[in-house]
Amino acid sequence: MIIYIHGFASSGQGGKAKKFREYYQENRESFIAPSNKTLRL
Repeated sequence: MIIYIHGFASSGQGGKAKKFREYYQENRESFIAPSNKTLRL
């Protein structure tokens, strides 16, 4: 399982997260990129 913690100016639906999600799904690996609201840091 991959958890991608993106920068505060981006989102879990941003360009990098989308590319990572596509890559890991193609390789049958779980990928999570939560939004900042979900994380509540």
